Order: sequence, then C-alpha cells, then structure tokens
Amino acid sequence: MDSIDDIEAGHAEAAEASSGPDRDRKLIRQVARVISGMDKAQWKELGREGQKPHLATARRVLNTIERLKARRAAGAGEAGQDDEDL
Repeated sequence: MDSIDDIEAGHAEAAEASSGPDRDRKLIRQVARVISGMDKAQWKELGREGQKPHLATARRVLNTIERLKARRAAGAGEAGQDDEDL
C-alpha cells in the first residue's frame, strides 16, 4: 500500500501535468485504488459497480484536502489560528 507521501506526490504530479476533468478523473481513480488496498489487477476485476464505493470515498478525501488547503490559504494571514482546529 502506498504511503500518504506517495499519494500527495501523485496528487502534485497530476496537478502539474494537466488540468481539468481528465486529470481529476485519473487522480480520483488512482486514489480510490490506493485506498482500496488493491493492486491494478484486483482493481480491474472489481468492475464498475465494485469500484463505485471506493471512487466515492476518493472524491470525499480529495474534496476534504482541497477544503483544508483553501482554509489554510485563507487563514494564512490571520494570527493565532491553529491547524489542529481544522
């Protein structure tokens, strides 16, 4: 299973490589596979219906990361805000 650093590195590489829905789709699929703990062959065997719950979880994780980044960027100028509160 990939570490969180590997996931973040993949996220950064995907963001630099391109933008738009195609990048998002690829990133969501990659994160879903990592979260599921499956290798590529196992992931493909699942089929679309089996992949759906993992894809939904990956979307929630990525949306949470984006919200956290936005909060940190908005609060960067504010003194006294703790990241632990987020």
